[in-house]
Amino acid sequence: MFDVPLDSHAADENSARLRIIADTIDEQSRRLDMRVDTLHYEGPAARRFRGVMSERHQRAHRITRRLHEMADRIQSSGQTT
Repeated sequence: MFDVPLDSHAADENSARLRIIADTIDEQSRRLDMRVDTLHYEGPAARRFRGVMSERHQRAHRITRRLHEMADRIQSSGQTT
């Protein structure tokens, strides 16, 4: 998977960075969702807007999950060296 094998310390550092990034994405997504929920929109544009925001939230959730999975794989690869 990597060109240069990671030692345990490097794997821990890289996985920690990915977890921080993932958690930041998740936190920002939650904050934006809270702001959107407080807005009062009506009509067709509001439905489209909420649909797009829901898709954005789902995409952010998938990215967060994938980053955490990558962090787990990196950390476990460092434990085998």
